Amino acid sequence: MREWTARFPPILMAFPAIKECLRRGMLAALGQRPAGPAPVVPPPTPLLAPAPPPPPAPRGAPETQLSVKDALELMAARQGFTYIPQPGRTKDGKQVYWFGTQSIYVDRGIVFVMDMTTVEWRPIAVHELMSIA
Repeated sequence: MREWTARFPPILMAFPAIKECLRRGMLAALGQRPAGPAPVVPPPTPLLAPAPPPPPAPRGAPETQLSVKDALELMAARQGFTYIPQPGRTKDGKQVYWFGTQSIYVDRGIVFVMDMTTVEWRPIAVHELMSIA
C-alpha cells in the first residue's frame, strides 16, 4: 500500500475520503472485498429545479396554427402552383402574389383575387382559388 500512496501528492492524501477510495481501489485490484458495509452514495443534488410540465393544449385546436399566407404557400407547393410575390405590386399596402396564374393578396386573413372579367379585386374561398389557379 505504500507504493500507492507515494504516487499521489501529500495534499490529496490528507483527505480521508480520498485515502479510503485509494484503499478500496487497491483491495479491488488485489481481488479482495473491503470490510464493512458498502458505502451509500447519496444522489447528486439537482443544479436547477425541474421545469414545470407544459400546459395542456386546448381541445380541438391544432398545436401550431399557420398564417393564411403560410397555408397558401403550403397548398401551392403541394399542388405544384407558383406562389411568389409580384415585385413592386401592392394593393392597399399588401403584397400582391402570383398563385398559379392568379394575382392574389391577403388582408386580415381574407384572400382576394383579381377578377379578370370585372377587373376588380374580390374575396375568394381557398377551394375556389385552387380550382382556378
